[in-house]
Amino acid sequence: MYLNIVVVGTGGTGGAFLTRFCQFLAGKPLNEYHLVICDGDQVEAKNTSRQPFMPCDISRNKACVLSEIFNDMYGLEISYSPFYIENAEDIESLFYHYPYRQIKVLIGTVDNHAARLCMDQYFRMTKGPIIYMDSGNEFQHGQVVFGVKNAKGQIISPPAADYFPEILQGGKPKSQTHCEEINQSFPQHLATNNWAASILFSAASFFMADNEKNIPTGITYFDAFKMWTRHDEVSEEYLASFAKKKRSKKEAKDPVPKKGRKKAEKKVGA
Repeated sequence: MYLNIVVVGTGGTGGAFLTRFCQFLAGKPLNEYHLVICDGDQVEAKNTSRQPFMPCDISRNKACVLSEIFNDMYGLEISYSPFYIENAEDIESLFYHYPYRQIKVLIGTVDNHAARLCMDQYFRMTKGPIIYMDSGNEFQHGQVVFGVKNAKGQIISPPAADYFPEILQGGKPKSQTHCEEINQSFPQHLATNNWAASILFSAASFFMADNEKNIPTGITYFDAFKMWTRHDEVSEEYLASFAKKKRSKKEAKDPVPKKGRKKAEKKVGA
């Protein structure tokens, strides 16, 4: 099935992931997928030592630079957006408008909850099928969450905000946040970024090999310094609780079951 892919964030984790992923895409038929990378950041001098940029890239948009590099290197046709996302509609505009059957793949490698909230909102409002991979990490440890909706619009694997509710509080958009604020709030180690990128790449490449069977779900925790990972699949308890919540919302909208509706109408009119 056609894969409609958007990667948001091209920093420490995003740049490392794209370096691996674009190499993997080399030789893949271009009519099987479309890739867009999005980031409003510009390359700074400090980025050249830990991200895939060179001194000649300084002051240029990160997404633009990486799309040029990988298109030239591997013969790809990557598109890019040089803007930050600030709402769910921004994300919708990034996806290629493919008229046939497709799977949307949204990959978040951002360092702020404001952007994660936008992606969470987009995941929930989209009918599906859609896979939302979200990477988050601190200095030495982190996690990758795999949110999944099937073609019926049912959530079969919860998104990051279900594991970390603080995402729903949002925060200051990246466009309004100075880089020094981000560096002080979210210090990260190069090894940690690369570990997160490797988990994302493993899941994405395995999924592309067979997108009918190899659907990533659950959450993977890792510690780059202690060199361990732990993957937790979606629990039956979560799926049961989600189904219960869905029924409760439906009952709140329509408290009278369909079977008893005619009887209830007769009583009201009596």
